[in-house]
Amino acid sequence: MKKLLLSIVFILFINFICRGQIPLTKNRINYNNTGILQDSAQKSISILPTTNINSISGKIYETFITNGDIIMEWPKPGQVYQRDNSNKGWVYIKGTSTNPLIDSLLIQTLPIEGGIGKSKAIKRPLNGNFETAIELVGGDYEIRVIEYYSQNKYLTKGVRKSIFRVGVGEVLMVWGHSFVSAFDEITPNPVVPAQRERSRTIKNVFPGNPFFTNIPGLPFTFEKIVGDLGPFNSYPWSWGIVADSLVDRLNVPVLIYSSAFGGSNIFMNRKNILNEPFGFTWFSYGPNGQLFQDFGFPYRAVQAVFQQYTPQTGIRGVLVQHGVNDQSTGREAMFRDDYLFVLNTIRNNEANFSNMPFFLAYEDLNFSQINNQIQEILTNPGTYPNFRQGIDLRDISTRGPWRDENGQGHFVGMLGLKKYAELWINAIPNSFFNSSPFKLANIAQNLKN
Repeated sequence: MKKLLLSIVFILFINFICRGQIPLTKNRINYNNTGILQDSAQKSISILPTTNINSISGKIYETFITNGDIIMEWPKPGQVYQRDNSNKGWVYIKGTSTNPLIDSLLIQTLPIEGGIGKSKAIKRPLNGNFETAIELVGGDYEIRVIEYYSQNKYLTKGVRKSIFRVGVGEVLMVWGHSFVSAFDEITPNPVVPAQRERSRTIKNVFPGNPFFTNIPGLPFTFEKIVGDLGPFNSYPWSWGIVADSLVDRLNVPVLIYSSAFGGSNIFMNRKNILNEPFGFTWFSYGPNGQLFQDFGFPYRAVQAVFQQYTPQTGIRGVLVQHGVNDQSTGREAMFRDDYLFVLNTIRNNEANFSNMPFFLAYEDLNFSQINNQIQEILTNPGTYPNFRQGIDLRDISTRGPWRDENGQGHFVGMLGLKKYAELWINAIPNSFFNSSPFKLANIAQNLKN
C-alpha cells in the first residue's frame, strides 16, 4: 500500500510539472572541482525500453534514442550564444516531435561547466514542429527535450533527446592579413590546439566550398579549436591559446570565427564592396586560374561570418590587424577613409550592428604613415566611437627572435605563435566583456515568453 501511494504521488507530480508549474532554476554542484559533473553510474541507467543513458568514462553521458520521435534542428552541438553584459543569453530551441500521441514537451538545460539549469514546459503543436527560447546564464549546457503523452488521465514520460555542449558566452571574429591567419615561410605552421572544451570555432569549410558561392548553404558544424579556425582558415594559429585564456578568465565558453586572408589589405576589401575590378591579378586558385577577387574575396569571407553565422550566435566584436599591406597601394594617404568605409560597411551592411566594437592593431613602427591614421581613429572616440586599441607593434619590445626579417616581420614558428597570442591576450581587458555593446542571436520576441 505504501509503495502504491508513493507511485501515485510521483505520477501526480509529473502531471503537475507538465502543466507548466515547474521550478524556474536548479543548481548542479561539482564536488570534485574538476569542472565536470559526475554521477555514480558506472555503465548505464535504463529509463524506458526505448531509452538509455551511457556514461563516457563515468563522467559525461550521451543519450541514445531508438525510435527517433524527436528531431532537433537547433541548437547545434557545440554552438555558443552571445551573452549580454549581465551574463545572460537566449538559446533558440527548434525541432519536431513525430509521435502524434505526445501531449507536451519539457525543455531541460543541465549545466556541464558553469551555468544554472532551467526548465520550460511547452504544448506540442498539432503539426509536431516546436520552437521556443530559454534565457540562461553563462556556461556550457546539455539541452534536453522530453516528451510526455496522455495515458489513463495521467502524463507519462516518453523518449528524450539531448544536445551536448551548447554554450552561453562570448563570440568574436578575427580578421586581417597573414599575421592573423598564420605565416611561416620556412616550416609548416605549428598547430597548438585549444586545451579547453569551451574554446570553440566553426569548422573550416573553405576547401570544400572554395569561393563560398552559396553562403546560406555553408554548414553549421561547431567544434573545439583543434585544426581549424573557420569558416576560412585552416590553422588555429594563436587563437586556441587566446580562447583558452578568455575561457579561464571569464568562466564561459568562447567562440572565435576567422575571416583573415594572408596578403590582403583594406583597399581590396573596399574594391570588393564597391564591386570594382582590382586592376591587377591577385591569387589565382585552381587549375583553371580562377581569381579570388572574381568571387568577391577577400571580403567574401567577412560576409560569410555575418550573413550565415552570427545571426544564429550573436557576436561581441572583431579583432583586426590591417594596414601593413596598404603601405604600397598608392592610397596610403587615404588609408583612414578606406579603413572607416570598410569597417562601417561591416557594421551596417553585414552585421546589422551599428556600434559593434573593433579592436584595431597598430602595425610595426616602420609604418608610421598608416599608424598615424589608425591613431587618429583610436584617439577620437567622439568622432569614431567603439574602436579600441588592439596589439601595438610600434612597441620595440614586440620585436625579437619570434619574428622574421630581423625581428621586424611576421611572427613565425612556435615562438611567434605564443608571442602573438600573448600580445592579444594582454590587449583585451576583462572589462570589455561586461561593459561594451553586444549583439544577441536573432530570436523572435514571442519565443522568449
